[in-house]
Amino acid sequence: MAWDPSTWEMTNARLVPIPYFGGKLTGMPLVQLTSRVDGQSIWVWSIHNPANVHGPAAQHRIEALRRQVAELEPLVTAGQPVFIVGDFNDGKDGPNRAHCTLTPLLENAFGGPDNTGDPCKVPTRGAPIDHIFGANVTFASATVDRSIQQEKISDHPLVTASIGGGDTSCPPTDSPAEKGLTPDALLVLRCVDAEFGPHTYGGVGDRASNPGSDHPAGRAVDIMINNWNTPAGEAEGTRITEWVREHAKELGVTYIIWRAKIWSVARNAEEWRTYTHPSGATDPTSLHMDHPHVSVNAGTGLGGNDIVYPVPPQMAGADAHNWHESGYYWSTGTPEPTSRSPAEPQSWPHTPAPSRSTAASPGPADGWSR
Repeated sequence: MAWDPSTWEMTNARLVPIPYFGGKLTGMPLVQLTSRVDGQSIWVWSIHNPANVHGPAAQHRIEALRRQVAELEPLVTAGQPVFIVGDFNDGKDGPNRAHCTLTPLLENAFGGPDNTGDPCKVPTRGAPIDHIFGANVTFASATVDRSIQQEKISDHPLVTASIGGGDTSCPPTDSPAEKGLTPDALLVLRCVDAEFGPHTYGGVGDRASNPGSDHPAGRAVDIMINNWNTPAGEAEGTRITEWVREHAKELGVTYIIWRAKIWSVARNAEEWRTYTHPSGATDPTSLHMDHPHVSVNAGTGLGGNDIVYPVPPQMAGADAHNWHESGYYWSTGTPEPTSRSPAEPQSWPHTPAPSRSTAASPGPADGWSR
């Protein structure tokens, strides 16, 4: 493991025993790094699963993956940004490949299952045995540089991945609502502020009236509109929501609520639909008359393929590490799909595109209500 100490501080670390040659347990470093710039934290695990050079090691690799899933699952379920990277030596392991085992929990930087939902549909652009997987983040791009092998610097290619959201060219604001937001939500707040000027924002906070809210997990932003009940206020909120909708892919947006209407990426063809608050409340704030609400991706989608809802009840709870808060209750009574394709870097008309970033850790409630 290596990092830039001027940017990152190691705030936690442990060696996790993983079977290596002959099944001998070998400690592999799992490290928590915290940004010295904004306090954001991530977990990174550098691993090396055994090859067959000292005898058959397929069973040891299976056990290694089992241990890796067990170690990472609590971190992923807690909503923490997590990466596992390294040489998995799994090129010929068929259904026991790392991609097959890990993608129910994490996302491959090069993509996920195809639209059949086959977890073993390995991305063609990735390297044969060197992989990057992540959870609670949104991969923007990934590359394989084989010049490293050609120049004989290493017998492996250099595999890299970049993350969308978070630390972007949209400047930080002084809003306390930034604290605890996930990268895509932080991106929404900062870029809306850069594009439309300062507003009062709502970020992380409990929503007792809506148990399916994205706010407690830091995956939502409220943009409060001054004079919302005037033509000028309504026009301002509409300009913001249409701009966010236009840049939904770059921002990682899943849905927007504004003036008792909801628009979502998954049901884009239906345009704006009638919105009913889960509690049945009809006050201006509950119906989002005084503020647009923007929810963003959790970063754990299965490679950008929409999931067909409703999810069978017996699966929703068991699959909590993928769905996180699965109770998005609309007037239809069914949840809203949250997966999307990883955002590709783009040039925006006014605001620069998202760049490489880290991910945010959940923070304390700020008292906002949705």
